[in-house]
Amino acid sequence: MEVALPAIVPIEPSQVAAAARVLADAFSDAPRFRLLVPDDEARWRKLPGYWAVMLRLAAAASTAYTTDGTVQGVAIWAAPRAKAPLPLAHARSGSWLLPARLGLAAYRRRGAVARVLQAMAAAAPHWYLDTIGVAPTAQRRGVGKALIEHVLVRADAERLPAYLDTSAEWNLPYYKRFGFAVTAECRLPNGVPVWGMTREPQ
Repeated sequence: MEVALPAIVPIEPSQVAAAARVLADAFSDAPRFRLLVPDDEARWRKLPGYWAVMLRLAAAASTAYTTDGTVQGVAIWAAPRAKAPLPLAHARSGSWLLPARLGLAAYRRRGAVARVLQAMAAAAPHWYLDTIGVAPTAQRRGVGKALIEHVLVRADAERLPAYLDTSAEWNLPYYKRFGFAVTAECRLPNGVPVWGMTREPQ
């Protein structure tokens, strides 16, 4: 019997800290974040604050999702033709403090990574899976599947593709299960390969 997927809801402000910790745990050893903050201790210390900012910005655009009740997983999507966050959203998110929180060198490297990923991204309007992470205690329970399919259903209804990028080669078969296919490949400034994957509406 197939296990029922957890319900997915928009992230509430009260959940941002827990969601940021889930993403910090998920990406503490990710190649792109090792590039941003090479020192392990510093990266572990800085990532929760970084993700809290990213989550507040996504929540302001209603594109940050988690599981109903306890935060078991988190997904940040970007809507097609998404507008830049308003100044008030930036102020409330604390994004203006990122250069100080990450460190100026790490913040500049973040900009370089963003430019590489943007150049590789699909040109046509699409839903972009920016980030997804699942707490270790909730893995293999359908949380990641629920977070992905929650927006894929909407993308299909709108007849729009979905797109993501990953620097973890072992994730490619997982995303292929949802209909994503590798459509681009590039390398980050530190030489780490990144794959862009597109899913056509179904």
